[in-house]
Formats: sequence, structure tokens, C-alpha cells
Amino acid sequence: MDFNGKKIYIAPYSPKTTMFATEFQEEYTITFLGFIDNFQEGDGILKPEHITEVYDYILILSPNHGNVIFEDFSKKLPKNKLLKVEQHHNIYHF
Repeated sequence: MDFNGKKIYIAPYSPKTTMFATEFQEEYTITFLGFIDNFQEGDGILKPEHITEVYDYILILSPNHGNVIFEDFSKKLPKNKLLKVEQHHNIYHF
């Protein structure tokens, strides 16, 4: 999947996703819009219902809660813009 030129959010906010955001921006030329999280707060972290920016995808990277986050977000946001990310042997799969 080619993410170049896309506007991207990443969910949830965690040390793992902050590292992923850095690596992702090194691999693709994207506009990183910030993090989406139901529980964390801070600069650059939004709740799903507070998204106002036009975006292409929300990438969900959570080994333990990815399916739950996807199901929760899909009740509030377009499903076709939600992508689950899995990491196997240091390679990300979308």
C-alpha cells in the first residue's frame, strides 16, 4: 500500500506507536496529523469524536487491543479509513 502524500493519524498513543510514527515518516512522505486515543490526553492527541481535520487513514497499532480499538472507532468513524497494523519480525503489515 502506498501511503505517500496521505494524511495519517495513528492510534492509540503509546511508546510503541510514537516509535512507529517516527519510522513510518522515514519510510513514507506523509502528513502526520497526530494520535487518536480514547484515554490519553496531551498535545497532538485527539479523541475520535474530536477529529476535525480531513484525513486519509487512521493506522491502529496495538498488539493486545487492536481489534477492540478498531471496533470502537468503526462506530464513530468511516471503516474504510481505519487500518489495523500488525508487526511480524520487525515488518509492519497493513
